[in-house]
Amino acid sequence: MKNFTLLFVLFLASIQPAFSQTETCDCKTDLDFIVEKIKAMPSFKTQIKGPKATEFEITYTNLSNQMKQPILIEDCYKMLLQQMVLVNDVHASLSYIKTPINKEILNDTLKLNDFKASNAFKNHPKSEYNLNDLEAELSKKNEQELEGVYNYGDDLKIGIYQQKDSDTLVGVVLKSNLKQWDAGQIIVYASHTAELKYNLFYYNPSTRTPGFVKSISFENGRLWIYKKQLILITKNYL
Repeated sequence: MKNFTLLFVLFLASIQPAFSQTETCDCKTDLDFIVEKIKAMPSFKTQIKGPKATEFEITYTNLSNQMKQPILIEDCYKMLLQQMVLVNDVHASLSYIKTPINKEILNDTLKLNDFKASNAFKNHPKSEYNLNDLEAELSKKNEQELEGVYNYGDDLKIGIYQQKDSDTLVGVVLKSNLKQWDAGQIIVYASHTAELKYNLFYYNPSTRTPGFVKSISFENGRLWIYKKQLILITKNYL
């Protein structure tokens, strides 16, 4: 499992050599390895009992059934996370090692153009909405609502909205000052866990590397590295 790390463990499943949207892996081997490590953790032994144990095994079976053939590495990563999040342990995490973008590519116009012409870039998830209409609608959201327009410094403007028929929220790039991102591309997914807590599946703004963080709080108009855009209200005085 050369693309992922769990704690300090390096997984060794074989993959195709070049990074692309068509790169695949033997995800079932990775899943079995991860489950073996999870079951050895003290947190598993204390938490995964009764209905939780049943849920853990059903999730494993369902994921295994989807892994009978090699699958895309990023899809594999998302599936493995489904198994991981069933155990609440801050010491256990699954990281994606592959880095799609680096400074060398960003500083070389030809290499950057090659990347933006690749399947990895062209097939990146995109929003189906008209971005101007979406931004106008999200700009009406108040500070207490998670939906709204957010900034990542001066580099990105991101619209976070509720996905249709789903508990998941989607963050799409509305405007970009980064050469490695185009407007319309999705940069983060937020899944509600409890109260004001969310799990985030995200793409690193600089490297575009997929990542995952658990139990991030939405507080004071901020969701992790994303800061909600203030709504300016003007009044006319006679």
